[in-house]
Amino acid sequence: MKNMKSIMSCMAAFALLLLTQCTSAPESFIIRFDSSKEVSGQKFAIRDITPDLPRNWDEYNFVVLEYRITTSQRFHVGFTTDYGYNELRVMSYVPNAWNKLAIPLKFYRRLPDARIDLAATYNQPRYTGWINLGGKRGELHGVDSIGIRMRAPIGNPVFEIRSIALFADDPGDEYLGEIPAVDEFGQSNLLDYEQKVASLEQLQAEWNAEEKEIENVPPDYNYSRYGGYLQKQVKGTGSSGWKRLTDAGGLSTPTAICSFRMAWIA
Repeated sequence: MKNMKSIMSCMAAFALLLLTQCTSAPESFIIRFDSSKEVSGQKFAIRDITPDLPRNWDEYNFVVLEYRITTSQRFHVGFTTDYGYNELRVMSYVPNAWNKLAIPLKFYRRLPDARIDLAATYNQPRYTGWINLGGKRGELHGVDSIGIRMRAPIGNPVFEIRSIALFADDPGDEYLGEIPAVDEFGQSNLLDYEQKVASLEQLQAEWNAEEKEIENVPPDYNYSRYGGYLQKQVKGTGSSGWKRLTDAGGLSTPTAICSFRMAWIA
């Protein structure tokens, strides 16, 4: 009888442990973008995703989103604050895989730092994604909700988010997928598409077809096969690389064709 009670007690404890593990799994919040709409998206209360997150973010410099999206199409990530709605545009490098993207909060708070040109100023790369700066700038006080939206979504893509975290220092991005994000040919390992290369033989056949196509195209603007100008020849690099000619920015192709000139901005 005592043995039976012990067995029953162990079974009850084991069942309770399983129940605890099942209920502690992070819940994901899902948006199914509607491709019939010009803009599609949804807002979530932050307390529903991460209940203990503070509303005043002055002490933090990074917000980390743990999310997954089924497309590499760009989408907007915004927060509703005491000063209104403030958003940035994001693109995932790892569609179809869970990942953590750390977004610097300075992008929401103030105008971007000056860079060499507009592209470098407003486009900010991360490890698992890319951020384009825009929207309103302001302090992150009274942050109560996160908004995810997409302009002209293609193919009814799906977005899922399961946690939001704040950090004072950059924690870095993290790829959480189980397979490499890129295959042996430098293609996405997470998506299938019509022109995706499946074998080395296919790739070689496409190279050969492209070479023949280039040979049969009549000269256009007197360009060489590397994009240089046939009317201007200099000393070639003798290899598959390019060579800088002058401080003014001239480049030489492998076949000694001068490519272009531009001003180098310090």
